[in-house]
Order: sequence, then structure tokens, then C-alpha cells
Amino acid sequence: MRKPNLKAIRAVIVDDEKHAADELVEVLEAHDALQIVGKYADPEEAVAGILALRPNLLLMDIQMPGMDGFDILKKLSEAGFEPAVIFITAYEQYAIEAIKHAAFDYILKPVEKQELYQALFRFSITYAHTDLAMNYKKLFDATESEPAIKLPVDSGFLVFKVADIVYVECNFHWTRVYTGKEQSQLVTANLGYIKERLPAEHFVRVSADVIIHLKYLKKVRKLSRQCVLEKNGDIFNITLPLANLNILDKYL
Repeated sequence: MRKPNLKAIRAVIVDDEKHAADELVEVLEAHDALQIVGKYADPEEAVAGILALRPNLLLMDIQMPGMDGFDILKKLSEAGFEPAVIFITAYEQYAIEAIKHAAFDYILKPVEKQELYQALFRFSITYAHTDLAMNYKKLFDATESEPAIKLPVDSGFLVFKVADIVYVECNFHWTRVYTGKEQSQLVTANLGYIKERLPAEHFVRVSADVIIHLKYLKKVRKLSRQCVLEKNGDIFNITLPLANLNILDKYL
């Protein structure tokens, strides 16, 4: 099968960060590597646009509001369209490994021109020989498995599903992992150890003593200096230090 010419490749950019998408367009237009036929910030609009435009390639972020990049690919696949993908992402290593195993290409933000050009070159020489349907299946299988973290306790180790953790709190010599209102576990690891093992795009250290899961963040009450978490109808109030009062603004 004939290898495609980069200049003949039609690409769509999907990124909710306007400056990141604009920078990507500028880099690609300057390189004259391919034809950009669409650019979307809203995931729902992106799905409709991609199905209408039928591009060869998506240059897409992973973490976006509403739907993430994997959700977009699932909707496209369900509609019978499976374009090649280069992820442009700030995801940490645990998710990058899933993408690697699925044989998709990826670039970590901030994007370096040379790395992008190399990714496009790799795409140009493998695209015609790539089983995209199999790539999608591998990717979905890899990302749908629930990430977990193993933490030490007095009796050995416990495994926590990352999605279940509401927040982690350190108090002097102990650290407690909260998975519900009356569900917590004392672990023998310090907060720094735990933070290194949690996906940075989903968890934020809001004080010297507390890490929260952004999935459960509902609001910040600045007058009382509290962030409010909610899981299954249960409310958790976390006190913020004055210096960190605005740390969660970008997530709300």
C-alpha cells in the first residue's frame, strides 16, 4: 500500500486550551506538513465536526471538560470512524504507558517543534500499514482498567482504587486515606510518598497536610476558606490555608 504524503494528510486539532491549539496551528502551518481542516475546543462539537470532515489524523489533548480524548475516540469508533491519533497531552507517565501499549503516538506538553515533526514523520511511514481498529481496541482496554495504588499499612500493603480516593490527610506521624464519609484507612506512608504515586492531573495538594481528588471537588467557600468535596451525597469540608485560597480556581 502506498505511503501517504504528509502534505496530503488532512488533520483536525482538538484542545480546549485555545493558546495550545493556536500554537500547534502556528507550528504546523510554518512547517507546511499537512492540511489543518478543523480546530475544536469543545469535545461535543469536535465529535460532530470530525465525523463530518473525516480527517486522516487527529492531534488531540486528553484531559478536557465534559469528555476526555478517550471518550471522543469511543464516540467516533461507535459511529464507525477511527482516524489515527497523535495525543498532545500533559498526562503523567501512568497514562502514557497505556497509550504506548496501544501503539498510538503522543507528545507531552509543552510541545517542542522537533518532537512534533518527528511524530508526523513516524506517522507518515506507518499510517498505511497500521491496523487502526486494533489500536482503538488496545487503547480502550488499557484505559478502561481501573488504576490502583498500593500503600503500606502495619500489616503489609493495601491496594486502593484511585477513583475511590476522595482525599488523603496527614496528621503528624500518620496518614489517612478517605474513600467515604466513614470509610478511611490508616497507612504508614507520608504524604509526599503518596502524592508521587497518584495521577497528578486528578489530584491536587491543597495544603501541607491534604491532597484532594478533583473528581469530587464541588465548590470553594473563600470566606470560610474551605473547599467542598462530595461523593455519593456525602460532603467533606477541607480547610485551605490563606496562601492557597485560589489554588483551585482553574478547576471550577
